[in-house]
Amino acid sequence: RQKEAAKIKADTDRMLRLYLDGSVTSEQFRQFNQPLVEQTTQLDDEITRLQSEIDVLRIDSLSGE
Repeated sequence: RQKEAAKIKADTDRMLRLYLDGSVTSEQFRQFNQPLVEQTTQLDDEITRLQSEIDVLRIDSLSGE
């Protein structure tokens, strides 16, 4: 999931450069960027959830020793 988040960030950076260069309009940038923002939010939430699960499993594992 972290690789997916990194790819989205790279795509966003690439599109931002195109916008700043004048190659795409602000509307084109917005249409491209909005889904990426939503995907990033979902991935961040999932990464946080998974990290919490890992932490619980580690604690349970240490408690069982």
